[in-house]
Amino acid sequence: MQQQPEPPRLPARRRRRPAARLRELWTRRPNVFAFLLLGSLVLALAVTSWSTGFHSGFWPNFLLNSAGDLIGGMIVLFLIEPIVRQAAAQQIRQHPRLDYGWFLRRVGEARKQIRILDTFSGMFGNDHDGAIRALRDAAIQGADIRVLLMSPNTDASALREFQLRQTMPGLWINDRIQANIADFRLLEAAILAVGNGLPHGRFELRLYTVAAPFTLYGWDDRALFAFLPPHALSNQSTQLEITDQSQLGREALDQFEAIWADAAPIPQLLPVLVVDEQANRDLLVRFVHIDNATYLISKRIDAAIHANPALRIRFGDQSTVFQPEAIASDDPVARVLDREFYAKYARRPDAGFHLLRPEADVSTPTDRPREYDSLPTRTLVDLIGESQEVIRILDTSSTLIAEGGAPLIRTMEQALARGVKVQVLLLAPTTQVAQDRAAEIQDPAFDTRIEENIRELRRLARKTAMDGVAADRLEVRLYDRLPECSVHQVDDRIMVAFLPYQRRTSRVKHLEIGNDASLGQFAQLQFESKWQVARPLDGMRYANLHNGAELRRLLLRIWDTEAAGEDATGARYLASTRIEGILTASGRGPGPGEDAHVPQVRLEVEDRPGQQYCLSEPIFADSPEGILAAEVFAVVFGVAPDAPIRRLDPVSGHVPGPGTAPDDAEARSRA
Repeated sequence: MQQQPEPPRLPARRRRRPAARLRELWTRRPNVFAFLLLGSLVLALAVTSWSTGFHSGFWPNFLLNSAGDLIGGMIVLFLIEPIVRQAAAQQIRQHPRLDYGWFLRRVGEARKQIRILDTFSGMFGNDHDGAIRALRDAAIQGADIRVLLMSPNTDASALREFQLRQTMPGLWINDRIQANIADFRLLEAAILAVGNGLPHGRFELRLYTVAAPFTLYGWDDRALFAFLPPHALSNQSTQLEITDQSQLGREALDQFEAIWADAAPIPQLLPVLVVDEQANRDLLVRFVHIDNATYLISKRIDAAIHANPALRIRFGDQSTVFQPEAIASDDPVARVLDREFYAKYARRPDAGFHLLRPEADVSTPTDRPREYDSLPTRTLVDLIGESQEVIRILDTSSTLIAEGGAPLIRTMEQALARGVKVQVLLLAPTTQVAQDRAAEIQDPAFDTRIEENIRELRRLARKTAMDGVAADRLEVRLYDRLPECSVHQVDDRIMVAFLPYQRRTSRVKHLEIGNDASLGQFAQLQFESKWQVARPLDGMRYANLHNGAELRRLLLRIWDTEAAGEDATGARYLASTRIEGILTASGRGPGPGEDAHVPQVRLEVEDRPGQQYCLSEPIFADSPEGILAAEVFAVVFGVAPDAPIRRLDPVSGHVPGPGTAPDDAEARSRA
């Protein structure tokens, strides 16, 4: 659909009477009218004085002096009055609030243009019909009307709604904007109805998506300007009456023109309804229509599809449901769409193109996401039972193992025996990220759930190792940054759920998709990016950290040099940025008689219950001991140490007491 040309001015109106012409001249050109009037009076007085012969007497002198006074008045009018008017233009008048009735009366004086910039306008509230009449009459008299409203359902409107709801609970900005759009459409219809056959000004309404810092209600060279208050409507704040000659007036009008150039006209926006499982949203979006197909271009549509690839779209109140299909940048039609978009909007697209296909269309791709209301544990168990190549799990504290129970463990054991590769990514427990996520979803047992998963996976690894399964078939790693989604992949099928706020991922909608679909590729990239930086579970051990009176349970990288097969001392080491942070925060360091050990800091490691260790000072990396410890670390964890290496020295004479066992309830508590 090509951009519609600007409608031409209508033909000239019928001949007007002389009185109407004089009235228009006085309104539009007051200085010219005054000059003609004064010039006529001066000429009349001069002729009368000349006819009297310029002799002495009252009337000749009166006429001559009056003519001279009028000449002086003309000098004041054309030389001094512009200076006074220019000085007055620099003055700014204050109004305590925006009086829409007062503004509409000023609108009646406009002959050039009317500008309105606001989030949404209350101009139609008190006298709806009166406001439409005033603006319509101004347009009939030749004034162009340009209106800028905030685009509904945008980040800017959501922010403004959040601000206003602090003082106006229950306010829905989108409803107010949509009501304004309907009012201005009525105004446009009234202008066309009454102005038919007469030259009249143009009306245009555009929607902006930026956060404009002010409001503007202007007529000709004057305007009411107000800075946008954060928690109140703009009409309740102080209004500054400015002119286009003042510095503030020039800057405000320049900003208006900049926002106007970036805003989208209503006729170039398509109203659509986005159907989502969370809520339905009305949007106005840019579009291109070619070859009987409609393509949407909107960053909001891109974001909505990113959040829910299975969303649907409808046109207004129509019943036909469409599915948006992304157009690849290398698709031949993309070049045509880009050219049509530029011809229509005079700009390059800032978002992707999405073709709207009816759900009933036989040409719609068949590999659409299959939706589940929550994590489909039974379906996943069945898929794992038929797996042949790979099983991947990316979750925070996965409920799959807990809900799948023994049948899931047996199925995974059988899959490992068949040669299936199993990779599991879990959120590292006892970390600050895990604590923040637990607080967000209000789950005090969050760390315990991860620990139970780790315990089951360790048990599965021991069982399969005894059965002769290669150790690298099952790999478990821990990450410390929240992912964007959870991933459960079995061969070429993937379950994806985007990480929700304040809800467990297993309790939100899951989408089943093929690994070659765009969503499947996105999920695989998410898994790979986390896998590359995650820490292997092998070699990590739970430990109770006693820091004075404080007790914490942490999962730490602890290893023995005897793992290399060359060291007979059996020395045990630790490398942990969290331990270093705890020691720095508590100000621990070697004291008198401590022999370079950190005082009052003790560790109990899960594989040696009852034995306490103290921490040495950091070992020099270039010392023989440091080199050996780093080499074994690299063998166990696959990377070089990223924290200082400390030796764990047994505390001699320590007698285990109640509460030192790693499974004790008190030992599981964290500060």
